[in-house]
Amino acid sequence: MKTLRTCFFAAILGGFLACGSLMADTITIADLPDGDTDTLSIQLIPSNGAVSGVAGATVGWGFTVDWTSTGGDWISFTGSDISTQPEYDPSLLGPNGYTDFIGPQGGPVDFGLSPGTGPWTEAFDGLSQGVGSYQINSSALPGDEDSGQITFYFQVFNGDPTTATQIGDDSYSYSGSSTDFSVTVESPSAVTPEPASLLLLATGLGALFSKRTGIKGRASKVS
Repeated sequence: MKTLRTCFFAAILGGFLACGSLMADTITIADLPDGDTDTLSIQLIPSNGAVSGVAGATVGWGFTVDWTSTGGDWISFTGSDISTQPEYDPSLLGPNGYTDFIGPQGGPVDFGLSPGTGPWTEAFDGLSQGVGSYQINSSALPGDEDSGQITFYFQVFNGDPTTATQIGDDSYSYSGSSTDFSVTVESPSAVTPEPASLLLLATGLGALFSKRTGIKGRASKVS
């Protein structure tokens, strides 16, 4: 498996492999047919990769993927994980751990993403959309934190993955500064209720107040 990181690029130039520093979050894929140039950039949502939640909660990340190819190649994602980075701390994970979402999708069309269609963006919905979900251990304490990088795995095809031939490595992988993540455990009291929750609470308090006032009024009449 070839590992491709955002701080390096690999490209066939003049018949040899060259490596060097690269501008933000774009990599050039190696081992392609002669003359093809494929580039990939990935950015987590939120862009700093920082998410938080109370113990037992499930959090996660969205993404923006941009793919270009001079030879009409498609990219198909096969999975993602967080367990390959040295900063990774599995003790913060709950029983459900990390669940990959991008792998089962592959891409927005025919399990892949074609070049020239623009970025593919998905927000995290907690069900199936986004990169993946992270369940925080129910025994975690406020202030506990896990951090590292999310690794994306993908394959390259010389066209629509449903009919085309796979090219290059069996499975490339991508991780780097744009896939840095952190998960921070919040105190339950620090979580701000959603507007709908606040409205429900206000309605409930109003009803309770009215009920108590009515009881008091009836008691006054009896006496």
